[in-house]
Amino acid sequence: MQASIFVVDDQVAFRNALEKMLSRMQHRIRSFQSGEELLDALEDDVPDLILLDLKMPGMTGIEVLQALRPKGCDALVIILTAYGTVEDAVEAMKLGAFDFLIKTVDLETLEPVINRALEHILLKRRVSYSNEHEADQYQLSNLSAQSLTMRALLIQVREVAQNPNVPILVMGETGTGKEFLARVIHHNSTRAKGPFVKISCTSLSSMRF
Repeated sequence: MQASIFVVDDQVAFRNALEKMLSRMQHRIRSFQSGEELLDALEDDVPDLILLDLKMPGMTGIEVLQALRPKGCDALVIILTAYGTVEDAVEAMKLGAFDFLIKTVDLETLEPVINRALEHILLKRRVSYSNEHEADQYQLSNLSAQSLTMRALLIQVREVAQNPNVPILVMGETGTGKEFLARVIHHNSTRAKGPFVKISCTSLSSMRF
C-alpha cells in the first residue's frame, strides 16, 4: 500500500533520515518540525499515517494527540521518542496512538511497524467499504418486486421493521431467502447499528431445564 505519511520531528537529521527511508518505500511524504505546523497542514491535507515525535519545543506529541481528534483526523499515529517513559506510553495509547516506539540509529526497525500500521489502515478501509455496500444491498428503497405476493411481502417487511418490539418468525423452505429477508428487516429497523447475529438452530445441542 502506497500511503500518505506525515513526519513530525524537530531534529533535522532524524527527520531527513525518516524521509529517505519512507521514500524508498514509495510513500508520499511531508515533514514538519513542530506540532503546530502539523495541525496547520491538517486543515487542507489529512494523511494515512503520522510519525510524531514526543518531545518537541512548543507542543509535545501528547498535546498534538489531544488536538487531533477534535479536528476529526482519523490518521493513525505512531509516537517516536528518544527517552520515553511508561507513563508517556500509556497516555499516548489512551489518546489513540497506534504504537509507541523508541528512536534508534537503525531505522530499519521502524519499517515492520509502519507496514503493520498500513495493513491495519487497509483492513479498516475494506471493512468500511464492505459495510457500506452491505447496507445498500439491504435497503428497502433498493428492492423491487413484480408479483403481487412479493409486493405484499415487502409492505409487511417495511411495517415490521419500523416496530422494534414485534417478534418476527420467517418461515420457508431452504433457499427461499429467509436469511436475506431477516437482514433486510434488521438493516431497515432502529437496531440497524447493532450486530446481526446468525445462528443455525440445527447445530445447537438440545437443552434441558
